[in-house]
Amino acid sequence: VVLDVHTGAILAAASYPLFEPDLFNPDTYCCTIITAGDRIAELFNDTRTPLFNRVFQGQYAPGSVFKIVTTAAAAEEGIFGYDDTFYCDLRWDGAPYGDTVGFERKDWRFTDGMEPAGEITMAQALTSSCYPFYYQMGAELYNRRGPSTLIDYGQRMGLTRSGIDYYGAEAPGEIPLPNNVSAAINEAVGQGDVKLSLIQMAKLVAAVANGGTVYQPYLVQRIGGMDDAPPVFEAQPQVIGSL
Repeated sequence: VVLDVHTGAILAAASYPLFEPDLFNPDTYCCTIITAGDRIAELFNDTRTPLFNRVFQGQYAPGSVFKIVTTAAAAEEGIFGYDDTFYCDLRWDGAPYGDTVGFERKDWRFTDGMEPAGEITMAQALTSSCYPFYYQMGAELYNRRGPSTLIDYGQRMGLTRSGIDYYGAEAPGEIPLPNNVSAAINEAVGQGDVKLSLIQMAKLVAAVANGGTVYQPYLVQRIGGMDDAPPVFEAQPQVIGSL
């Protein structure tokens, strides 16, 4: 999904597998042996669910993109300073923070056989996707600011239903309230039970890109306006939040 970061206009939204939209035109296949109804029935029976719009209806673990939310929360709540440094090692022991997984959590560089990122700032933690930094931020936000902190920041940054005028049931997105430190750590890196839609994540990144304005996404820019006639409708950007 592609958004205009200054208006919220949806410039492109693609879901796969594709299907032929003209099947839903009542005049399609009017005089053929294979009817549009037959083809539509095939779509409904397709195990790949082509009529399920993954942009608006699908919910997926956002993974490291969610670290944008964790970074904002850690900075705004004073958990970590902009100029503070953190040693990003290949392993992180969360037991002192209440992590009960029973093992040291690993950075992605460990799996890839790389050297540790070393001494980094908060900005570098995000750009290098340092897992140990976000493990610790997740634990400290939970312990020092409460279990709902990431939920609050996620919603303020646009991780709610987009509210577009769409025919299907839009996915609500899920950032569950963690009931322990381990769950909070998983959520801080966009894993665990966090499930969000593509349109929600695009809305979040668009707000960061434009400097902090959360816009209402919309599909229709204009209706009418052809042959020198005035448009019947023309969309205007609608602000629904601010970071």
